[in-house]
Amino acid sequence: MKFIFSDSLFQGFFIHLHKDDIECIETVIQRMVHELMEHLRSLHLEILQDILRKRRYHIHDYTFIDVLEGNDDKEYYICECPSEKQN
Repeated sequence: MKFIFSDSLFQGFFIHLHKDDIECIETVIQRMVHELMEHLRSLHLEILQDILRKRRYHIHDYTFIDVLEGNDDKEYYICECPSEKQN
C-alpha cells in the first residue's frame, strides 16, 4: 500500500507499507512522519524539521479495517489536521 502526504508543504512524499506492518492508523502516520524526518535530517533542513514536528496528520474517509481489507496497490492520502495547523 502507498501512503502519501497531501499537505501544502510535504505533498507527494510517500512510503510503501505492507498490511502486516500496520498496527493502526496512528502507526502509519508515525511511520510517515519518521521517514520524512529522517530525510529532512539527512539534508540538514532544520526549519522543515521544526515545521514537521508541529504538524498533526490524519487519514480521513478510511478506517483501520478499510486499510487492512484494501488491496496492495491502493493509495491512501494523509492530510494535515486543519484545526491544528501550525507553521
